Amino acid sequence: MAQDEKDIVGSIEFLEVVGLEGSTYKLQGPNGEEVKLNQSEISEEDELQVGEEYSFFIYPNRSGALFATQNMPDITTDKYDFVKVLKTDRDGAHVDVGLPREVLIPWEDLPKVKEVWPTQGDELFVTLRIDRDNNMFARLATETIVEQMYTPVFDDEMKNKVVEARPYRLLRIGSFLLSKEGYKIFVHESERKAEPRLGENVNVRIIGHNEKGELNGSFLPFAHERLDDDGQHIFNLLVEYDGELPFSDKSSPDAIKEVFNMSKGAFKRAIGHLYKNKIITIESGKIALTQKGWNRVEK
Repeated sequence: MAQDEKDIVGSIEFLEVVGLEGSTYKLQGPNGEEVKLNQSEISEEDELQVGEEYSFFIYPNRSGALFATQNMPDITTDKYDFVKVLKTDRDGAHVDVGLPREVLIPWEDLPKVKEVWPTQGDELFVTLRIDRDNNMFARLATETIVEQMYTPVFDDEMKNKVVEARPYRLLRIGSFLLSKEGYKIFVHESERKAEPRLGENVNVRIIGHNEKGELNGSFLPFAHERLDDDGQHIFNLLVEYDGELPFSDKSSPDAIKEVFNMSKGAFKRAIGHLYKNKIITIESGKIALTQKGWNRVEK
């Protein structure tokens, strides 16, 4: 394949319509490339005329043949955006970029630890890349790219706010995330109980910023909301039993000891702390998780 032909793949180009065979248009690229266009890929407002030029996005099918579409994808070879993961398998992560075909992020570009690979529904910040054989892949944004694109914050307006963001880079030292608003957030490993998946939608509490306008975040609750061992044990049992347990401060010491392996006094202190922080409700004869309590559950 000529170098000029590869230059149009993964980009938006004006191509001339040279013919129509059945439901497939034949287009000609700027260097004489033959490109096909299915009628289903034409914008509603356009009625294509032979001899006229129109704007198309050019992509290779799985066999390497060039196709065009007027339904522009979310990303190109020079545009980055979040795209949804359709599935993950041994080859890597398959993503939906808004084209008639899915695009692969090869396994070599994903984290070495498979437990933090993205799963269906996660979103990754990527661009398109075309290799020498005219194959089209998605490429994760590098730190250099994110440095050029993020929205800096230089005051404390975001402090203690909780924002939704997705990890784009995972290291032992911590997690690097981007929000849809463009905020760049770093969560040090000491501020997380577990490492999130690449592309997972997570809630991050903002705890500060640096001189470059990058935010520092935490996956941990406020210090006064953190649970001691007894509180965490009760919380874990509530999650295990669908959010409700038939116990309260009126329950017998023997029943509490049998189920929770703690004294009644320790139980009352623990549920008091959970109640004060609105993690549970205490009703007649039972305790139950609140919505705030469910929000603490690690996904």
